Amino acid sequence: MFKKALAITIPEIANIPNSFATFHVTLKKQGECKLHICAHSFYQVYVNKKFVAFGPARTAKKYARMDVISLPCIENENEITIALTGYNCRCLSTVLQPMFLQAEILANGNVIAYTGKDFSAYIPLCKEQKTERYSWQRHYTEI
Repeated sequence: MFKKALAITIPEIANIPNSFATFHVTLKKQGECKLHICAHSFYQVYVNKKFVAFGPARTAKKYARMDVISLPCIENENEITIALTGYNCRCLSTVLQPMFLQAEILANGNVIAYTGKDFSAYIPLCKEQKTERYSWQRHYTEI
């Protein structure tokens, strides 16, 4: 499925409830690009700060499905950002397992960027982590 990408995490927050991380890579214009991605819990994909997609496809515990997303890389330099939320709690919509990201970007069938080499990871301080849960059925409030 993946040619080069590695499943990565930020060990300091991988198991912490209501965690958030962003992953960035800047690419030159390559024509039509495709993002192959799997992650846990939820992700959002942005190209040049414009929302492109969210996911992932749902599956059972200890499994992940790869999504394929077309990326509109039309500028001379394109900033690809993946925002990843790890709720790390039992809920009706997710299973309890650590957050991770595995992603690679392909242009004309060739891998041009992938996790484990090209993406930079950050823990943004803009979100309040210690918030209330709505109930056992839902995740945390977003602040």
